[in-house]
Amino acid sequence: MMLFGEKVRVSEKVFRFLPLIILLITSQTYSSDGFKQHLPHQLKDDPSLQQKAGSDEMSYTLPGSAKGYLDKEGALKSSVQPVNQKLPGTYQNSEELIEAKNYKLLTEINAKSTSAFSINYFLDSADDGKRSALFKKIFQDNEDSVSTGLLHVSMKKYFYKNTIDLSWGLAGGISFNSGKGYFVSGIESSTTFKLWMIPIDFSLGVDLPIGRWFKLGFYAGPSIMGLIQNRDDYLSDEDGKRVRQVSYGYFAGGNAQFSLSNIFSSMGIVIYNHYSASNLFLTLNARMHNYSNFQDVFSVTGFVLGVGFTLEYF
Repeated sequence: MMLFGEKVRVSEKVFRFLPLIILLITSQTYSSDGFKQHLPHQLKDDPSLQQKAGSDEMSYTLPGSAKGYLDKEGALKSSVQPVNQKLPGTYQNSEELIEAKNYKLLTEINAKSTSAFSINYFLDSADDGKRSALFKKIFQDNEDSVSTGLLHVSMKKYFYKNTIDLSWGLAGGISFNSGKGYFVSGIESSTTFKLWMIPIDFSLGVDLPIGRWFKLGFYAGPSIMGLIQNRDDYLSDEDGKRVRQVSYGYFAGGNAQFSLSNIFSSMGIVIYNHYSASNLFLTLNARMHNYSNFQDVFSVTGFVLGVGFTLEYF
C-alpha cells in the first residue's frame, strides 16, 4: 500500500508540471522555420528586409518605392522627403495653359485702363530761331557748354477706348543749358550764362492699337514756355542778374509704343498684382515745338527725339 501511495504522489507531480511542458513545446513550434510567420525583430533571409548594423531599426524595401525603416516598436519610418514632382498626365502643356490664361487676363486688364503716366527724355536740339548761331555758340558748341536735354513728364486721361483710344492730357518738362558768353567782337567772355527752359503742354491725343504688343500715338495742342536766364558776373540783387520771359506756342508729336506687359506676360501679371498697373510701354518719341513770342527778339523752335516709358493704370 505504501508503494501504491508513492506512485500516486509521483503521478500528482507529473500532472502538476504538465502545463509547463505544453508551453515549452508550443514555444518551440512558434520559433520553427516551418511556421512561416515573421514577428517584430525576427530577422529572416528575405532580401527585402535587412537589419541595419548597430541599429534598433530594420530596413524594408517595397517595389517601386524608396527605402524606409521599421523602428524598434515596429512602426514604419520613411526616409523619403517630399519633392516637387509632376505626376504623369497631370500637367501636360502647363506652360501653354499658363500663357493662355495670362493672355486672357492681360487682354481684359488692358481694356480697362483709364489713365496713363509717362516719363521721357528728349535729346536737346533747341534752336533760338533768329539768333540760332549765337545760341549754339554759347550753349552747344563751346567746350565748356552744358546741355542736358529735355526731361518731360505727362499724364493723360482716356475718355474713349475701343478700336482707338482718345485722351486729353497735361505735361511739363525742364531743360538746362550753360555756357560762356561772347563779346560783340567775338572774343569769349569769362561770364557764364545759365538758361532753364520749362515747357507746359495741354494736349489732345489718339492712340491706334495694332495687335497686343504695339500701338501708335499722336498728340498736339497749345503750350507755353518759360525761360529763366542767370549770369554770374552780376551781384545777386543787381538788375539783369536774372531774366525771366514767357512765350505761348504750340507743339505736336507722335510715338511708337511697345507693350512690355504683353511681350513679357509674366512681368505684366506682376506689375498688375503689385502696382495695379494695367500696361507698361517702352516708347520712342518725336516732338516738334515752336515758341516765338518772348519779350526779347528770341524764339525756341525745334524737332527733338526721345525715349521713355508709359504706365497705364485704372
